[in-house]
Amino acid sequence: MHESTLCKREIEEIDRLLKRGFQISAAEETLSGSLVSFTKKNQYKTLLILTPGGRKYFSLKI
Repeated sequence: MHESTLCKREIEEIDRLLKRGFQISAAEETLSGSLVSFTKKNQYKTLLILTPGGRKYFSLKI
């Protein structure tokens, strides 16, 4: 998959979770990418963000 396509999907997934009322609760940098945790009351989601554009985007949303 092209990096631009992957970046677009990551941004769409971040926006989808934020629109559903999730908030970014934690972010952890690894060698593989960034693990971004989202919470909404008793619901938890974690995304692995691989692209530099996706990493930049979620950091702006924090």
